[in-house]
Amino acid sequence: MTKKNESTKTVLTLKEVVEMSGLSPVYVRRAILTGKLASTKVPVGDTAVLRHEIAVADFEAWRAGTGTRGRRSDGRAKYTLYGTPEEVAAIEEILQAHEFTTPLKKAPVYKSKKAQVEAAVEVEQ
Repeated sequence: MTKKNESTKTVLTLKEVVEMSGLSPVYVRRAILTGKLASTKVPVGDTAVLRHEIAVADFEAWRAGTGTRGRRSDGRAKYTLYGTPEEVAAIEEILQAHEFTTPLKKAPVYKSKKAQVEAAVEVEQ
């Protein structure tokens, strides 16, 4: 039931929703299965194969409701920063100069099993 004219399109296919939203097909299908995104299954031609059709209004409402999950409130992407202690100190200096108040979380330092054994042997000696 999709219209041929792109400007007057009233329904979208799953593929079009994925392309328009920039999200993965798995994410969009999960939204459909959980009821967050309304869709209708329609047969493809004269076959028993069904495809999802999503109303443009439903897609726009769902997209507006998804917001910026996975991002900070100011729009920047969340990420984990790994670096040497010197690099972390330099980054903290830059953040303080720009008055960012959120401290960096320090990742635990993991040692290999071999390094742990060597350290234990040194302590014993």
